[in-house]
Amino acid sequence: MSQVTGIVQEVNNRGKGKGSNIMVNGVKYGCFDPVQAGITTLQAGQEVTFATSVNGTYVNIHGAATPTGVTAPVTAAPPAAAAPAASGGGYKGGSDFVFPIPELNYQRSVTRRESIRDAVLLVNEMCSGMANDMPLPDRVSQVLEAARAFEDYSCGDDIEREATAAVAALGTSEAAQ
Repeated sequence: MSQVTGIVQEVNNRGKGKGSNIMVNGVKYGCFDPVQAGITTLQAGQEVTFATSVNGTYVNIHGAATPTGVTAPVTAAPPAAAAPAASGGGYKGGSDFVFPIPELNYQRSVTRRESIRDAVLLVNEMCSGMANDMPLPDRVSQVLEAARAFEDYSCGDDIEREATAAVAALGTSEAAQ
């Protein structure tokens, strides 16, 4: 645990268990219960002091944030660093979402993971009445086949193949004339 003292730049009270936080010295400090953490009475410009604890990647208020009595003019938080330019990987937030989903797009990896999960559930459900007589390699093959079909549909590969075939067919019919 460490002690933080600084000017409150921002107060975000979203309610108990909903990601409430305060920004002090350009850093956000979270809390589970805003009343217990003392942020419900804080305002931007007040100087506060509080202990912190780290939970994974989050730095949280430990105990309560206490105003010191000093009030300062509110200064804006330093600007956030610009997000790196997308390099074919896609942005998690979906702002550069495209369909069909390209091979190296982030959303593609999410879809693959979901496809595998769903395929495992499907194959296990199909095999539940068979008293697990299916050998493991056959079950794995069925899972992968189903996952590829799910991914193919979800990512739009089937539509892309049909469109490509239609354009190719159009090109060959025009060449024949």
